[in-house]
Amino acid sequence: MRKVIGVLLIIAGIIGVVFMFNPAVADKSGEWLSQAGDSLLNTATKEIHIEKSVAAAGIKNVAVETGSVDVQLVPGSGDDIVARVHGRVSNNDAESIDLKATSQGDKLQLSVQLPDGVNFGVHIFDVKLTVELPEQQWNALQVAAGSANVEAENLNSALMEVTSGSGNIRLNGIEARTAAMQAGSGDIATGNIHAESFTVQTKSGNIRVQDIESVEMEAIALSGNLQVERYESSMLNFRTGSGNARLSDGHAKLNGESGSGNITIETDELRYDAELKASSGNVTVNLSQEPADLAVDFSGGSGSARIRWDGMRYEEQNKDDHTVRGAFGNGGTMLKVRTRSGEFTLGK
Repeated sequence: MRKVIGVLLIIAGIIGVVFMFNPAVADKSGEWLSQAGDSLLNTATKEIHIEKSVAAAGIKNVAVETGSVDVQLVPGSGDDIVARVHGRVSNNDAESIDLKATSQGDKLQLSVQLPDGVNFGVHIFDVKLTVELPEQQWNALQVAAGSANVEAENLNSALMEVTSGSGNIRLNGIEARTAAMQAGSGDIATGNIHAESFTVQTKSGNIRVQDIESVEMEAIALSGNLQVERYESSMLNFRTGSGNARLSDGHAKLNGESGSGNITIETDELRYDAELKASSGNVTVNLSQEPADLAVDFSGGSGSARIRWDGMRYEEQNKDDHTVRGAFGNGGTMLKVRTRSGEFTLGK
């Protein structure tokens, strides 16, 4: 799809040059560009549809490997695994594309063969690999993509593993013992996940996790932002580099760290211990209910603490609020915060 967009951008650039010398044609620019794009796709590309079916009996593991072809895993209505490559490609490349399906024991390997070598001219690839899987408990579903996007929804597998270099990853409605996602510059978004172990990591992409129940969770965004909404877990470890981390409407024992990004926790109450560290970023914990059984332990280099709730019994507080220790009630739950230059706020 990126190559299609690239070609259309070239056309748009040509139109822009024309507009500089003849602004009168600007009123019809959108219609002309749309017609030009459709005409290019129709004349310079060919529609392809390659489908292969494999009996699911005896297959427990499915592995998909692709470079730039987007992948979609969905539930099927039959007893066979149905893999389908569909879309449009350049006329010269249509005959060079093939779908490979190889079975070995209880494992099915799927891949898409693309044209080899470097050819001159415009190459357009707008192709997707869709894999329909019978509804059953799979042992492992694994997808490895280069620059492609990966989507999976409403599947049940002991292991769900997805990796992508520069593509985006989107998972929804997944039941798994272990769910693991890793992306380079792409974004990761998940929803409605139930897993014993859940890990998600990006290098420069953003992470958004919604509606998750897991025994153990780990989320790492090295330079992107992290957002976790509506979560329930025994333990949630998270880390960001230069991006911000925001956790809302959930409960878990928290262990979080940030470099220059901010950490924000928004929930009704802290039911489990939380240990939060930030270098130059701020740490904010907003509670909708007044703490009833919370101990607070803050120490900052040049950062200060602000306690917006009344009723905390102070045990230690220096004049600049660089160190604050105290408790609400018996202090059964521990909130420990460490910063260097960042500020800490326990607010409403």
